Amino acid sequence: MSDVEIRLPDRRLHGRWLGDEGTADPYVPTLVFLHEGLGSIDLWRGFPAALCARTGLRGFAYDRTGYGGSSPWPAPPGARYLEIEGDVILPQVLDAVGVGTCLLVGHSDGGTIALNYAACQPPMLRGVVTIGAHVVTEERTVSSIRQAREAFLTEDLRERLMKYHGDNVDGAFGLWSESWLSPGWAPMDAGGRLPRVRVPVLALQGEHDEYATLVQLRAIQRGVSGRCETRVIPECGHGPHLQDEGTMVDVIARFAATLWRGPTPDARHSIAGAILMLACLLFGPVSARAQGDGCPAPAPRTALRQASGHLQQLDDAAAADALRAAWSGVQECPELATALVAVDGWVEARRLAPLGGAPDRLGAINNLLRRLDDDRASLAATSTLGRLNRYAEAAVRAAVAAAQDERDEMQAYLSHARDLAGALAAAGQSSMWPLPIDEIEGELWLEVDRFDDARAAFARASEAGRGARGVVGLARTLDRLRDQSGACAEYQRAESLPLSDAARRDVQGARARLACGGW
Repeated sequence: MSDVEIRLPDRRLHGRWLGDEGTADPYVPTLVFLHEGLGSIDLWRGFPAALCARTGLRGFAYDRTGYGGSSPWPAPPGARYLEIEGDVILPQVLDAVGVGTCLLVGHSDGGTIALNYAACQPPMLRGVVTIGAHVVTEERTVSSIRQAREAFLTEDLRERLMKYHGDNVDGAFGLWSESWLSPGWAPMDAGGRLPRVRVPVLALQGEHDEYATLVQLRAIQRGVSGRCETRVIPECGHGPHLQDEGTMVDVIARFAATLWRGPTPDARHSIAGAILMLACLLFGPVSARAQGDGCPAPAPRTALRQASGHLQQLDDAAAADALRAAWSGVQECPELATALVAVDGWVEARRLAPLGGAPDRLGAINNLLRRLDDDRASLAATSTLGRLNRYAEAAVRAAVAAAQDERDEMQAYLSHARDLAGALAAAGQSSMWPLPIDEIEGELWLEVDRFDDARAAFARASEAGRGARGVVGLARTLDRLRDQSGACAEYQRAESLPLSDAARRDVQGARARLACGGW
């Protein structure tokens, strides 16, 4: 932890690094903490350090203009100060301290600033976490600020805030309270700005937030164009990160894990190789011992094998049915639970593709993702079951991103899933849900018309010899690339493999359409 002075052309700001600021990695985001309307670095208390420790990411926090140890505004900013902070000041701060790829974590007004910044679509921003953010004006907010102003004028609130803001205390409180209490004032142009927010957003709010109702969460979720998760933190008010730090750290850390693209491909392969070599040295040759991890009963193991077979025959619905039937009679089998949610989520996300991934149809998928999140709470992150759970989540989120044509977001999730697949393979886990990584990548790259990437992924899947799925996928991709002879060869190969009746009819229809030889 080290404090820094940020010198901008017209002001001086107080900042603080959490972790080693000298170890910046362009592939790893920095957590940037944006404090509330009466906040400061110190008023975050231990939460930023706890989140950095949990995620393994470095962090940076700073006192905004006129707060804490920073200089006052050189001139009154006016009613648009939250937009100025997001559009003008925050980019200068990040540039001055050398933050590139980042994830913003904003509390209250800090969350509003984070959304304003995201609306500018900066290329290095990976996501936004808001905690009790305001995007529209509510009577509850205004009423609570009136009470705070009374406490500032007549009670000891000014004295308590002076401990953190010093000579800035009157200016900080005045700008915040006078803006909010001005008739017709709004914290942001929600209608104009939220639709321009395309990065993933995690919007959090305390169940008993004294400054807002759940109208704020709904407005954020409905307003942004990208993926948005919302969560209400039970038994908490406006500062859930202070009232239930453990839950907040868990929830945000899981979200952050989906945004990290990971190291370069060469580095990923080196890491996977090192993991595999270490596993062999410690445990001997990789075996199927991890296959039964947490699922000792024979019936669910049979169901898992059956589901895997259905998936390879391109009958995803039958795979889901097999898993669901086994689940109804099994008390404890974590892999079966993960597989069922993963396949259901995959099927639902693929249904969304023709609809453009319409946000109003994400309810079922969000419920499935919440189940994975709830299950993960009892699983060690580095255990086989923990990694299977995270792999399933990354795969489903990648499919949703593909349906919404969010290619960068999809690629980020695919990269995360591939890293997890490497670790699972090194640990001897042969089955991954909903599908092996090469088949997931092939199907999603094909969906977003990245045909060369799809061909490479399906070629790897086909060479693995797991079944017809990779072969049919390669044939479909070569067809789209107008490689008639290659497509015909792969379709002919697929016909010799087990296929569902519907898939076999599709293959035969494709061969007839292409006038393949021997048809």
